[in-house]
Amino acid sequence: MLMGFLKEKDIKYIKDLFEKNLSGDVNLILFVDTPDKCQYCKDTVELLTELANINPKLKLTVYDINKNQKEAKFLGVDKTPGLVIGGKKIYNVYYFGIPAGHEFAALL
Repeated sequence: MLMGFLKEKDIKYIKDLFEKNLSGDVNLILFVDTPDKCQYCKDTVELLTELANINPKLKLTVYDINKNQKEAKFLGVDKTPGLVIGGKKIYNVYYFGIPAGHEFAALL
């Protein structure tokens, strides 16, 4: 089995945190680019996929910033990896770069 970014104890903690605090769906919209233009895009996709698999209220959508320029412009994303977080219709939290280390705690 391949090791992911999240350890089992971290997954349990995050699962409990989400069960207590997530009242509605959360959309994670990630814009990525090719590996030669975005060093951390692949790892960011893997990390956010693991995170989204913890709770069904998290909905991850991954867009190629080159193929989905209209969506990127609409949401105000011009760098990769670029993450937009929101509820049903409002997207007001932006994160650029891989959310690792201390940044991961802020993401939660």
